[in-house]
Amino acid sequence: MSVSERSFADRLQRARQLKAATTGFAPPFAPADPSLAPAAVGRFLDGLDTSNLAAAAALAAWQEGATARTALVTRLKADTLRALARVKSNPAWKAHVPAVKAAADKLRGQKTAKPAPPAEPQPDQPAATPAKPAREQGDRSYADIKQQGEVLLAALRRIAGFDTGAPVDLTTGALGALVGQLGSANQSVAGKEQALAGNRAIRRSGFDGEGGLSARMKAIKDGVRSQYGQSRQQFLQLKSIRL
Repeated sequence: MSVSERSFADRLQRARQLKAATTGFAPPFAPADPSLAPAAVGRFLDGLDTSNLAAAAALAAWQEGATARTALVTRLKADTLRALARVKSNPAWKAHVPAVKAAADKLRGQKTAKPAPPAEPQPDQPAATPAKPAREQGDRSYADIKQQGEVLLAALRRIAGFDTGAPVDLTTGALGALVGQLGSANQSVAGKEQALAGNRAIRRSGFDGEGGLSARMKAIKDGVRSQYGQSRQQFLQLKSIRL
Protein backbone atom coordinates (compact mmCIF):
# COMPACT_ATOMS: atom_id res chain seq x y z
CA MET A 1 0.00 0.00 0.00
CA SER A 2 1.42 3.38 -1.01
CA VAL A 3 1.89 6.25 1.43
CA SER A 4 -1.13 7.98 -0.10
CA GLU A 5 -3.37 4.92 0.16
CA ARG A 6 -2.21 4.30 3.72
CA SER A 7 -2.93 7.88 4.77
CA PHE A 8 -6.53 7.64 3.59
CA ALA A 9 -6.95 4.31 5.38
CA ASP A 10 -5.50 5.82 8.57
CA ARG A 11 -7.87 8.77 8.41
CA LEU A 12 -10.83 6.47 7.93
CA GLN A 13 -9.76 4.38 10.91
CA ARG A 14 -9.56 7.46 13.12
CA ALA A 15 -13.02 8.50 11.97
CA ARG A 16 -14.36 5.09 12.94
CA GLN A 17 -12.82 5.51 16.38
CA LEU A 18 -14.60 8.83 16.75
CA LYS A 19 -17.88 7.33 15.59
CA ALA A 20 -17.53 4.39 17.98
CA ALA A 21 -16.89 6.79 20.86
CA THR A 22 -19.99 8.88 20.16
CA THR A 23 -22.10 5.73 19.83
CA GLY A 24 -21.39 4.87 23.46
CA PHE A 25 -22.05 8.29 25.00
CA ALA A 26 -24.60 8.60 27.79
CA PRO A 27 -26.81 10.46 27.49
CA PRO A 28 -26.87 9.70 23.74
CA PHE A 29 -25.17 12.15 21.43
CA ALA A 30 -27.89 14.26 19.78
CA PRO A 31 -26.28 16.68 17.32
CA ALA A 32 -28.17 19.61 15.81
CA ASP A 33 -27.27 18.26 12.36
CA PRO A 34 -28.80 14.75 11.90
CA SER A 35 -26.01 13.82 9.47
CA LEU A 36 -23.61 13.84 12.44
CA ALA A 37 -25.55 11.21 14.40
CA PRO A 38 -23.60 7.94 14.85
CA ALA A 39 -25.81 5.91 12.50
CA ALA A 40 -25.59 8.52 9.72
CA VAL A 41 -21.84 8.87 10.19
CA GLY A 42 -21.47 5.10 9.96
CA ARG A 43 -23.20 5.08 6.58
CA PHE A 44 -21.02 7.97 5.41
CA LEU A 45 -17.85 6.13 6.47
CA ASP A 46 -18.98 3.00 4.63
CA GLY A 47 -19.23 5.15 1.51
CA LEU A 48 -15.69 6.43 2.05
CA ASP A 49 -14.51 2.86 2.46
CA THR A 50 -16.07 2.04 -0.91
CA SER A 51 -14.31 5.00 -2.54
CA ASN A 52 -11.03 3.90 -0.97
CA LEU A 53 -11.42 0.41 -2.41
CA ALA A 54 -12.35 1.80 -5.83
CA ALA A 55 -9.27 4.04 -5.91
CA ALA A 56 -7.02 1.17 -4.81
CA ALA A 57 -8.48 -1.12 -7.49
CA ALA A 58 -8.00 1.57 -10.15
CA LEU A 59 -4.37 2.02 -9.06
CA ALA A 60 -3.74 -1.73 -9.27
CA ALA A 61 -5.28 -1.85 -12.76
CA TRP A 62 -3.11 1.06 -13.90
CA GLN A 63 0.03 -0.55 -12.48
CA GLU A 64 -0.75 -3.83 -14.22
CA GLY A 65 -1.27 -2.08 -17.55
CA ALA A 66 1.85 0.07 -17.22
CA THR A 67 3.99 -2.96 -16.33
CA ALA A 68 2.66 -4.93 -19.29
CA ARG A 69 3.38 -2.02 -21.64
CA THR A 70 6.95 -1.72 -20.35
CA ALA A 71 7.44 -5.42 -21.05
CA LEU A 72 6.17 -4.96 -24.62
CA VAL A 73 8.65 -2.12 -25.22
CA THR A 74 11.52 -4.18 -23.83
CA ARG A 75 10.65 -7.07 -26.12
CA LEU A 76 10.17 -4.82 -29.16
CA LYS A 77 13.56 -3.16 -28.67
CA ALA A 78 15.26 -6.55 -28.35
CA ASP A 79 13.52 -7.91 -31.46
CA THR A 80 14.40 -4.75 -33.36
CA LEU A 81 18.08 -5.38 -32.69
CA ARG A 82 17.69 -8.98 -33.90
CA ALA A 83 15.93 -7.83 -37.07
CA LEU A 84 18.72 -5.38 -37.83
CA ALA A 85 21.31 -8.10 -37.30
CA ARG A 86 19.41 -10.37 -39.72
CA VAL A 87 19.44 -7.69 -42.41
CA LYS A 88 23.15 -7.05 -41.90
CA SER A 89 23.90 -10.77 -42.12
CA ASN A 90 22.84 -11.01 -45.77
CA PRO A 91 25.09 -9.17 -48.29
CA ALA A 92 22.20 -9.17 -50.77
CA TRP A 93 20.26 -6.86 -48.44
CA LYS A 94 23.10 -4.35 -48.03
CA ALA A 95 21.15 -1.58 -49.76
CA HIS A 96 18.39 -1.88 -47.11
CA VAL A 97 20.69 -1.61 -44.11
CA PRO A 98 20.68 2.22 -43.82
CA ALA A 99 16.88 2.49 -43.72
CA VAL A 100 16.46 -0.39 -41.28
CA LYS A 101 19.29 0.85 -39.07
CA ALA A 102 17.91 4.39 -38.98
CA ALA A 103 14.47 3.14 -37.89
CA ALA A 104 15.98 0.70 -35.40
CA ASP A 105 18.23 3.36 -33.86
CA LYS A 106 15.34 5.78 -33.41
CA LEU A 107 13.13 3.10 -31.87
CA ARG A 108 15.77 1.81 -29.49
CA GLY A 109 16.92 5.34 -28.65
CA GLN A 110 13.53 6.40 -27.31
CA LYS A 111 13.68 6.79 -23.52
CA THR A 112 10.64 5.95 -21.45
CA ALA A 113 10.17 7.29 -17.94
CA LYS A 114 9.65 4.91 -15.06
CA PRO A 115 5.89 4.28 -14.84
CA ALA A 116 4.31 6.58 -12.25
CA PRO A 117 0.59 7.09 -11.61
CA PRO A 118 -0.96 10.55 -11.86
CA ALA A 119 -0.42 12.71 -8.80
CA GLU A 120 -2.95 12.49 -5.99
CA PRO A 121 -5.19 15.60 -6.11
CA GLN A 122 -4.69 17.93 -3.16
CA PRO A 123 -7.48 19.47 -1.07
CA ASP A 124 -6.99 22.90 -2.65
CA GLN A 125 -6.49 21.56 -6.16
CA PRO A 126 -9.30 21.35 -8.77
CA ALA A 127 -10.33 17.81 -9.71
CA ALA A 128 -9.47 18.37 -13.38
CA THR A 129 -5.89 19.55 -13.07
CA PRO A 130 -3.95 19.50 -16.36
CA ALA A 131 -1.29 16.84 -16.66
CA LYS A 132 2.27 17.94 -16.07
CA PRO A 133 4.36 18.54 -19.21
CA ALA A 134 6.90 15.93 -18.11
CA ARG A 135 4.15 13.33 -17.92
CA GLU A 136 2.89 14.28 -21.38
CA GLN A 137 6.43 13.83 -22.67
CA GLY A 138 6.56 10.37 -21.10
CA ASP A 139 3.30 9.36 -22.77
CA ARG A 140 4.54 10.67 -26.11
CA SER A 141 7.65 8.53 -25.88
CA TYR A 142 5.52 5.35 -25.94
CA ALA A 143 3.56 6.69 -28.90
CA ASP A 144 6.85 7.53 -30.63
CA ILE A 145 8.13 3.98 -30.12
CA LYS A 146 4.96 2.62 -31.69
CA GLN A 147 5.37 5.00 -34.64
CA GLN A 148 9.03 4.04 -35.12
CA GLY A 149 7.96 0.41 -35.00
CA GLU A 150 5.72 1.05 -38.00
CA VAL A 151 8.59 2.76 -39.82
CA LEU A 152 10.81 -0.23 -39.11
CA LEU A 153 8.16 -2.62 -40.39
CA ALA A 154 7.81 -0.65 -43.62
CA ALA A 155 11.57 -0.89 -44.16
CA LEU A 156 11.63 -4.63 -43.48
CA ARG A 157 8.69 -5.31 -45.78
CA ARG A 158 10.60 -3.75 -48.65
CA ILE A 159 13.22 -6.51 -48.33
CA ALA A 160 12.35 -9.41 -50.62
CA GLY A 161 12.72 -12.68 -48.75
CA PHE A 162 13.16 -11.20 -45.26
CA ASP A 163 10.49 -13.48 -43.79
CA THR A 164 11.79 -16.57 -45.58
CA GLY A 165 13.56 -18.76 -43.04
CA ALA A 166 13.27 -16.13 -40.31
CA PRO A 167 12.47 -17.21 -36.74
CA VAL A 168 8.72 -17.19 -36.24
CA ASP A 169 8.87 -14.31 -33.74
CA LEU A 170 11.02 -12.21 -36.10
CA THR A 171 8.81 -12.19 -39.19
CA THR A 172 7.18 -8.94 -40.21
CA GLY A 173 3.86 -10.48 -39.22
CA ALA A 174 5.05 -11.18 -35.69
CA LEU A 175 6.74 -7.79 -35.37
CA GLY A 176 3.61 -6.12 -36.70
CA ALA A 177 1.50 -7.89 -34.09
CA LEU A 178 3.90 -6.68 -31.38
CA VAL A 179 3.68 -3.09 -32.61
CA GLY A 180 -0.10 -3.40 -32.66
CA GLN A 181 -0.11 -4.68 -29.09
CA LEU A 182 1.92 -1.65 -28.04
CA GLY A 183 -0.63 0.66 -29.65
CA SER A 184 -3.45 -1.10 -27.79
CA ALA A 185 -1.46 -0.95 -24.56
CA ASN A 186 -0.96 2.81 -24.99
CA GLN A 187 -4.72 3.31 -25.27
CA SER A 188 -5.40 0.97 -22.35
CA VAL A 189 -2.94 2.69 -20.02
CA ALA A 190 -4.37 6.11 -20.93
CA GLY A 191 -7.88 4.88 -20.13
CA LYS A 192 -6.82 3.34 -16.84
CA GLU A 193 -5.00 6.54 -15.91
CA GLN A 194 -8.18 8.54 -16.46
CA ALA A 195 -10.17 6.05 -14.40
CA LEU A 196 -7.62 6.31 -11.59
CA ALA A 197 -7.70 10.10 -11.65
CA GLY A 198 -11.49 10.05 -11.54
CA ASN A 199 -11.65 7.65 -8.60
CA ARG A 200 -9.05 9.64 -6.70
CA ALA A 201 -10.95 12.88 -7.28
CA ILE A 202 -14.14 11.30 -5.91
CA ARG A 203 -12.28 10.03 -2.88
CA ARG A 204 -10.58 13.34 -2.24
CA SER A 205 -13.94 15.09 -2.35
CA GLY A 206 -15.35 12.64 0.20
CA PHE A 207 -12.45 13.20 2.56
CA ASP A 208 -11.68 16.90 2.08
CA GLY A 209 -14.47 18.45 0.04
CA GLU A 210 -17.38 20.49 1.35
CA GLY A 211 -19.23 18.30 3.85
CA GLY A 212 -16.42 15.74 3.66
CA LEU A 213 -14.77 13.74 6.41
CA SER A 214 -12.57 16.53 7.76
CA ALA A 215 -15.50 18.92 8.02
CA ARG A 216 -17.75 16.30 9.65
CA MET A 217 -15.20 15.25 12.24
CA LYS A 218 -14.68 18.88 13.23
CA ALA A 219 -18.45 19.41 13.39
CA ILE A 220 -18.86 16.30 15.56
CA LYS A 221 -16.27 17.58 18.00
CA ASP A 222 -18.03 20.94 18.10
CA GLY A 223 -21.35 19.19 18.67
CA VAL A 224 -19.98 17.10 21.53
CA ARG A 225 -18.41 20.16 23.13
CA SER A 226 -21.74 21.98 22.84
CA GLN A 227 -23.81 19.14 24.28
CA TYR A 228 -21.56 17.92 27.07
CA GLY A 229 -19.09 20.76 27.70
CA GLN A 230 -15.38 20.85 26.87
CA SER A 231 -14.32 19.73 30.35
CA ARG A 232 -16.49 16.61 30.33
CA GLN A 233 -15.23 13.12 29.62
CA GLN A 234 -17.14 12.87 26.34
CA PHE A 235 -15.30 15.76 24.72
CA LEU A 236 -11.95 14.85 26.28
CA GLN A 237 -12.33 11.37 24.77
CA LEU A 238 -12.55 12.87 21.28
CA LYS A 239 -10.11 15.72 21.71
CA SER A 240 -7.01 13.61 21.05
CA ILE A 241 -8.37 12.04 17.85
CA ARG A 242 -6.72 13.86 14.93
CA LEU A 243 -8.92 15.14 12.12
